Amino acid sequence: KDAGTYYLATVEGDQPRVRPFGTANIFEDKLYIQTGLKKPVAKQLLANPKAEICAFKGGRWIRIAGELILDERVEAQKSMLDSYPNLRKMYAENDGMADGVVAALDAKGITHGVGGQVYIMGFDCNKWALEKLLAGEWNYDGQCSPFQATKIDELIKILENGGSIDDQLNELNQIISVEVGFDATKITQDDIDKYGL
Repeated sequence: KDAGTYYLATVEGDQPRVRPFGTANIFEDKLYIQTGLKKPVAKQLLANPKAEICAFKGGRWIRIAGELILDERVEAQKSMLDSYPNLRKMYAENDGMADGVVAALDAKGITHGVGGQVYIMGFDCNKWALEKLLAGEWNYDGQCSPFQATKIDELIKILENGGSIDDQLNELNQIISVEVGFDATKITQDDIDKYGL
């Protein structure tokens, strides 16, 4: 942690991927890092949890190799928030992450949402999340259908292999949703009924 920036190496298929990271936390005697689940790095780690970390501190290189495991427990999130208070000002990459952050904030007695200390912003527009928005517990939620990327990737692979997707275009039209966003001060019950997933 004292090294500040470190570099995390993962694998995507047969291609190595390396990027700088800044969050490192020890929780329950284990090293924790933080990233959004929709980022490519998270998808790479879910497909292949083997990773390496490299950092430089005090004239010495530090290298750690191991397997990274997803831990979505509120306690782990709370510990990371306690170690990096600036993360409280960042948005969550999906409604589930935002809800986890809210639970950790509630446990610490930190206010959030409209008029709160922390601005809560999620993505996905789940109906339950939009209801939290309407109640003022969150500040913003944007619709970004999690099903689109998987289906589009599948169709691209079919096309790359010389196949046809004509018979699947109707299904694609049902999956792709108009991406909209809602502010807590403007959302209505009609918005929830129309756009909530």
